Amino acid sequence: MTSVLAFVVAMLVTMALLPVFIRLSRRFAFVDEPAPRKVHATPIPRLGGPAILIGVVAAIALLGSEMPLDERVLLLLAGLIVLTMGVLDDRRELGYRPKLLAQIIAAVLVVYGADIHIKELSLPQTVSFPDWLSHPFSVVVIVGITNAVALSDGLDGLAGGIVFLCSAALALLAYSTGNLDAGLGAIALAGATFGFLRFNTHPASIFMGDGGSQFLGLAAAVLALETTQAEAGRISAVLPLFLLAIPIIDTAQVILVRLSQGRSPFVADRSHLHHRLLDLGLEHRHAVLAIYVVQCLFFLLAHFLRYQSDVLLLLVFLICAATIMMTLFVLTRRHRSIARSPAENKADDGRRALLPGNWRAAYTARLVAVLLVAYVGLLIAALATQPADSTVFSAAVSTQLRILTSALLLVAVLSLIFHHNQALGLVSRGTAYILAAVLAFVASSVDWHPVLAKIELLMLAAMALGSAAWLAMSRHKQAQLTTLDILILFGALVVPNLPGIGIELQGFSLLVLRLVNFFYAVEVIGIGIRGVVAHRVPVALSLALLTSQTFFI
Repeated sequence: MTSVLAFVVAMLVTMALLPVFIRLSRRFAFVDEPAPRKVHATPIPRLGGPAILIGVVAAIALLGSEMPLDERVLLLLAGLIVLTMGVLDDRRELGYRPKLLAQIIAAVLVVYGADIHIKELSLPQTVSFPDWLSHPFSVVVIVGITNAVALSDGLDGLAGGIVFLCSAALALLAYSTGNLDAGLGAIALAGATFGFLRFNTHPASIFMGDGGSQFLGLAAAVLALETTQAEAGRISAVLPLFLLAIPIIDTAQVILVRLSQGRSPFVADRSHLHHRLLDLGLEHRHAVLAIYVVQCLFFLLAHFLRYQSDVLLLLVFLICAATIMMTLFVLTRRHRSIARSPAENKADDGRRALLPGNWRAAYTARLVAVLLVAYVGLLIAALATQPADSTVFSAAVSTQLRILTSALLLVAVLSLIFHHNQALGLVSRGTAYILAAVLAFVASSVDWHPVLAKIELLMLAAMALGSAAWLAMSRHKQAQLTTLDILILFGALVVPNLPGIGIELQGFSLLVLRLVNFFYAVEVIGIGIRGVVAHRVPVALSLALLTSQTFFI
């Protein structure tokens, strides 16, 4: 459960800071102005990168790490270097040379300072690299991946979603081989990126900026090397090609296209994969979704081929990359548009017109709120039925719950103090998210009575159906199915059930499913119910749960 707590902490810290950085971006003119090769039509704040970094650091600092302090300091310094240079570039165009120099310095700190580099390959026999070759080659790899991720940041949620999938895969691989430090870092990066996507999914309210994309690229590269080159349970060194397939393929084809046309590979244009998908007629959201689907397939390939030889993986990757490029080439040559036709859009508008009114959606949101209140009561009953001589929570789980409940109490008290509508809404939403995490942790630690367990499953199913019904009925702009929802469903339904990931599958899967269910429930309540009552619901539930937990933890 430590991994889940790291994810939740990084996510919540990032989400709490992003509204602050949105205001700072507008105040100090850190905004991304519209341009011919860009897809947004209005200025968008782009200081999301610092919030992501702080979220990652907060999760790792709170839960601790076995990595030596000097190595952690060097990695943090490397991240700050690329982030700072990227933020400066967001404020004033610096050109590629200063950014490239900063990336090289950061990579040197990682490779020569923290001793994270490519040590060996399997061809299929293990071949070790001497340091004089391994170190400079690793610097090139880190700089290449950093730039590949930065270049892929062209659509709302695109780079963040790719890095989220990459870090989730790295976390699974790291924990499966016993590399706890890399696993914790990958989980923290996944949580912070996921929290950022809550604000960056189309239509985005903030961009990560060049600083954020470079930091994500550097972090993904470092974690990939640390995971694949661990001494215990070493896995294929070529796996990062699969986990960052889209940015790598995109960067390679962009450089080839620009060089073939006699242009500098560093001059921006509309030759990226996402631009080509838009030119084929895909809408913004559908282009991102198509890339997500392809990256998820590479995710699965990486999982099932993780112990194969590097030569085999390289061949598979080249075949997949060639297939993707050939498909795009054929579609472009034939001018085949895969956009929705006007008739389809008209039919979709007709279906929307037949949907029930918002008043039914409001009642559905109230039903979800009632179910959540009832679930808290059921959980308190489950806690009360534990044998007197049994230990409900282990020492580690108790510590994690105290961290969450302390944050819950602090935010609940703040929500009772604030009366300004906007502040009250933000604080109550923070209370609701932390409450959802606490509920999932407690429910996954309790030894449920058979009868109560059946009731719990029924309530979870009813809650999920209620949230789905609200999404189907509501006409609220935040009720649309987004690309972030696709990532959530993939992470909740597919990832925990992959064979051989080295985690307690059943318990972990149930914990993830509970988390997803409760997160959707609090979203439905927060958006679907208006007024002060909706803001007080998570506070009342939090205080009730806190009161009951004092007798059991």
